[in-house]
Amino acid sequence: MLITVRDPGRRATARRELEQDLVRLRLGLDAHRAFETDIYVTNTCNLRCSYCYFYYEDYFSEPSHHARENVPTETLRVLTEKLSGRTYCLVILGGEPFSRRDFGDLLRHIRQQDIPSIRVSTNGLLLRRNESLLPLVDTLTVSIDAMRTRQYPKQMKRLLDDLAGLRRDFGADLPTIVPSWTTSPTDDFDQDVAPLLDFCVENEFIMKFLPLKQNQHADWSKEREISLRAIEYAGPEYVTNDRAHSDRLSNEFTQTNCLVQSNQFYLDFEGNFLYPCDEYADQKVGSLLDSEIPDLVAAGRQRYGEYPGTASVCTHCPSGCHSDNSFILRNPARQLRWLGDDTRS
Repeated sequence: MLITVRDPGRRATARRELEQDLVRLRLGLDAHRAFETDIYVTNTCNLRCSYCYFYYEDYFSEPSHHARENVPTETLRVLTEKLSGRTYCLVILGGEPFSRRDFGDLLRHIRQQDIPSIRVSTNGLLLRRNESLLPLVDTLTVSIDAMRTRQYPKQMKRLLDDLAGLRRDFGADLPTIVPSWTTSPTDDFDQDVAPLLDFCVENEFIMKFLPLKQNQHADWSKEREISLRAIEYAGPEYVTNDRAHSDRLSNEFTQTNCLVQSNQFYLDFEGNFLYPCDEYADQKVGSLLDSEIPDLVAAGRQRYGEYPGTASVCTHCPSGCHSDNSFILRNPARQLRWLGDDTRS
């Protein structure tokens, strides 16, 4: 997922630092900052989407991750302070993050840290009532796709109306809006995808296409077809997916392409550091509340070894996200343009 940075000063600094980290990666060294870091702030959501990872991954079946209580605000403050200077982008996940009553206070606290970009993953239905918080966010990934539309047709119609209204009200000051499409083998491009692409072009939003996860019957060929047709239909400026990356999607490619280790960080609801990624949710090497990032990475390597591994989940990685971010780091020209000026193509 391409990173956007609202503030011009932070954007220029992030670009310089990323250029230096790209040199380190080419030399086989760790980057000083992770490309992005995932953090969960709530397990509460106002939807129950049938394909959501929250309800089928073993990791989220643990009682602590379905507790009624949210993660305490102070815990999240400490975690974000520990991540200051360690990541280019903080990806805030749930549940639905905007369901937290203290979400504004948390966003303001994160803005005080050395974290250039804040991305919030949301179902979008609470954006209107929280529009005062949008200036604190760089990117909003808003889940909407054919599966969700079929399950929640009224809510998805309202969501499109809300997003169009926010564009009218905020203009260029609106965060970068990325409607996120989870591709199902049953999707029909002309009927399902093209109308939303038209909507994105009209409102200057940028679509992101993801596959269902492997054990949900991910279909790489369908994912390739949808994303490549979307790029041709709307133009690359309206689709975050890279043509070359999409064209090569396969189990073998995602495994060999992966750069997730030390370049993406993952925390669970309790602040545990997952190594090397959230596809190994049981490999908790320690809490960020008690340790520092370099120590946790080192502990993961010592305990579990190097990744990707041939005798591991990496050989059939179910996550297109990891492969996509790794591709960006290996082929960073487009990301550097996004950080270089306001021309995003």
